[in-house]
Amino acid sequence: MQLKTGKQVIEALGGPYAVAAMFGEDVRAVFNWMRRGLPADTHLELSEMLRRRRLDYDGHMAFRQRRLASTIQQSKWTPYRPPKAAE
Repeated sequence: MQLKTGKQVIEALGGPYAVAAMFGEDVRAVFNWMRRGLPADTHLELSEMLRRRRLDYDGHMAFRQRRLASTIQQSKWTPYRPPKAAE
């Protein structure tokens, strides 16, 4: 089976807690990686770990980042909107 998502990569390496320990990151950051995609600065280390374990992965798909939210979506998430500056 070829790994095609960040979630599959993280689960193949032992899950979010194991990956967080490998990188010295907070586990919440790794859970975000599972949703948004793996950060580019982890590509070399993770790809080497996958090769050592003889896991087949699609480098382009596994390290793809999801599109960020639009400004309209972000404004819905922000509970406080600062007043607009006077013109």
